Amino acid sequence: MTDYSSAWGVNAKIGTGGVALIGEYIKVADPLETTTAGWTNSTKEPAAWQTELAYSFPAMGQDAVVAIAYNGSNEAYEVGMVKSRLMALAGISVYENAAMNLEWKRDKDYSVADGGSGNDADTVTLQLAVTF
Repeated sequence: MTDYSSAWGVNAKIGTGGVALIGEYIKVADPLETTTAGWTNSTKEPAAWQTELAYSFPAMGQDAVVAIAYNGSNEAYEVGMVKSRLMALAGISVYENAAMNLEWKRDKDYSVADGGSGNDADTVTLQLAVTF
């Protein structure tokens, strides 16, 4: 992109006990035109959203979490987003300010007619995250 566009977003989180439900949505405020984002003979209004359900609980004396999320986008192929993503995560604290997470993602790209590859992809990630 050679220029910026304003956007708006909304998010909400509700929870009780160890359960949390999160929802997010963001969309450009003004359509992106050919000279802004590189689309041919069209304007687009990219938008993205996410829903997530997480459960936190103690396990083996540590904080643990399991979560599932579903993400999606509209008219956002040219800005590097997939059409939809299903995710699952399991994580546990392993030390103060450190956690081990195992994550699975299934991405579905936009169709060829919409400028994507039409392919799906699975990714599994094992991560040691340190926060400071």
